[in-house]
Amino acid sequence: MAEMQRKLEDFRDYRRQHKPPKVQEKCQLEMNFNTLQTKLRISNRPAFMPSEGKMVSDIASAWQGLDQAEKGFEEWLLTEIRRLERLDHLAEKFRQKATNHENWASDKEVMLSQKDYETASLTEIRALLRKHEAFESDLAAHQDRVEQIAAIAQELK
Repeated sequence: MAEMQRKLEDFRDYRRQHKPPKVQEKCQLEMNFNTLQTKLRISNRPAFMPSEGKMVSDIASAWQGLDQAEKGFEEWLLTEIRRLERLDHLAEKFRQKATNHENWASDKEVMLSQKDYETASLTEIRALLRKHEAFESDLAAHQDRVEQIAAIAQELK
């Protein structure tokens, strides 16, 4: 996440600091080219023909390609940052739910490991049975939570 934020800042720094001088340089070159062509035409001289790939239209086409690439790169960066934020949120949600479930399970493990039924009377056994039934219903409710945790884990994959 921090790396993507840094890339976005670097890109915005490029747009604010490094690109404007290049835009000015391009405008100056176009102005010089037009001035040269005008002076040559006024002097009845043939027009200047730049070498292949250096025509004004070639430069304008390349500049347009650069603008499109910049736009695509910025959109990709912002999309990736949103994706990473969502994954970060999901990971935190997973951690919280898993921790809560582990705490619940460890508490129940202690309760289930007790052998208090061995010396219990019939009344106490009935109470333990009701306690066990309550545990089973609680376990069924927690099964939904486990499925939610599994669904979040699957989404994180």
